[in-house]
Amino acid sequence: MTGGADSLEFRQLRRADLPTFTNVIRLGIGKLERSTGLDQSAEAMFAMMSRWSIWLLLGLSRLIGRPFVRVYVAVHGTRVVGTGTVFMLSRAGYVGGMATETEYRGRGIASRILALQQVETARRGRDWLVLDVESENDTAIRVYQRAGYREVGRFAWFTRPGLPATIVPLPTETRVASIREIEELAPQLDRNRSADYRAALPATERMLSHNEVLVRGIRGQHQTWVQRAPNGSLSAVRAYYIPRTEMGVYFPLAGPPEPEPETLARSFDPATEWLRAHTPRSCLAIVPEPVGAVGAALVRLGFTEVVSTMTMARPSSR
Repeated sequence: MTGGADSLEFRQLRRADLPTFTNVIRLGIGKLERSTGLDQSAEAMFAMMSRWSIWLLLGLSRLIGRPFVRVYVAVHGTRVVGTGTVFMLSRAGYVGGMATETEYRGRGIASRILALQQVETARRGRDWLVLDVESENDTAIRVYQRAGYREVGRFAWFTRPGLPATIVPLPTETRVASIREIEELAPQLDRNRSADYRAALPATERMLSHNEVLVRGIRGQHQTWVQRAPNGSLSAVRAYYIPRTEMGVYFPLAGPPEPEPETLARSFDPATEWLRAHTPRSCLAIVPEPVGAVGAALVRLGFTEVVSTMTMARPSSR
C-alpha cells in the first residue's frame, strides 16, 4: 500500500465498521491487559459493542449533546486500520484504545486520531487530555510526546491468584470510611502528586485514583476503609469487585507519612473479607510509584509486581 494518513478517512466509528474494528482494537491489548487479566474486560467490551443497546446509548448521548465517549477510526476503503477512544471525565478527556494495523504503522494515523481527540475534548469544555501507557513502550511514548503529552505520574500493578489470608480478629483501627474522611484523604493524596496530575485528575470522594476508570463498570461494587495513624494521617484501601472478570481490585492509598509495611498489610484485612463474599478468582492492586511501604505490604500479602504504567497529560487548548 502507498500513501500516508491523508489517503485515509478519519471519522467516528459506525456499527458497520465492527467486523474490521474489533480486529484492530485487539492489537491494542498489550502487556498491561494480559498480565493483569484486564484483557478479559476488553473482550467483554468487544462483545457488548455487537449489541444494539450500546449503539442506542451512544446515539442518545449524542442526541442530548452530552456524549461520554467518542470512538474514532481511520478507514481505508471499508477497512478500519486504526482507532482511538476518548472518554469524558470531569476535567479531562481520557484517551484509550489506541491501535493501528501493523502494515499501516508509521503513517501518522495515531497522530491524526490524537488531534481529533484533542479538538473534541476542548469542545466539550475539558482543559486536559490524559492517557496511560506501559512505561517500557518507548515507541508509543515517543508518539505521545510528539503530540504534546508529558509524564505526570507512574503506577505499579501487582497481581495474585485468589485472595490473601487474613488474621482474626480484624483490626479495629481500620473501619469503613465516612464521606467526611474520604474528603479529608483526597487532598492528602494530591499533595504527593504533580501539579498537572492534580489539575487534570484531582482526587475526589468518587475517584481517589484515576485508575479506577480502568476497572470499574456498571455492575462493579466498591467500598473504602480508612485507618488513622497516631500522627493523624489517614491511609485507605478502596476495593472493587468486578463481576464480569471475577476480579478483586485494591487501591491502597497512603497519606504522608506512610505507616510501616506490617501495619499497612494488616489494613487490607477488612477489604479482603469484604471481597471474600464475592469469591474472586484473582486480585489486582494498583500503587503509585515509588511503591515504598505499600509495595512491601503487598509482597507480604503474596502479590507480585507485573507491569508499570506511565500517566501522561497535556492541555487540550493548544
